[in-house]
Amino acid sequence: MKQKTTCLDAAIQEKNQQAKNSFLKEWKPEDFKTVEAAIVNHFRKMEIKTYHGNHPLQYRGFKKLGEIMGFAYTSTGDYAGYWVCNTEVLSPKYEGYQYTGFALTEDKKPFAILWDAEENEILQPL
Repeated sequence: MKQKTTCLDAAIQEKNQQAKNSFLKEWKPEDFKTVEAAIVNHFRKMEIKTYHGNHPLQYRGFKKLGEIMGFAYTSTGDYAGYWVCNTEVLSPKYEGYQYTGFALTEDKKPFAILWDAEENEILQPL
């Protein structure tokens, strides 16, 4: 049975759509640096939980995170992003959601893109 959409849900969906509409379609070299720094900062102080096991808290640079997650950059869809390809990385904040990618808005704000099993989406500012 489908849950009833609340006013808060509608507001969150509208804000998410506004962010998605402003995601860059292609990244410049400085955009890669912005997103990579935001990803490193986001995961710096957390244990990364995946379906293949946990990765304990330790200093991680972008290269190490890439070994865990398998980042692939694409710009052929609705917007450019780094996509998680090696494993499913579970969100510690949103139960049942996993990180699927990372995008950047026109005003250089990085976001994590999270989906649940039904592909419901959360955009988390980094």
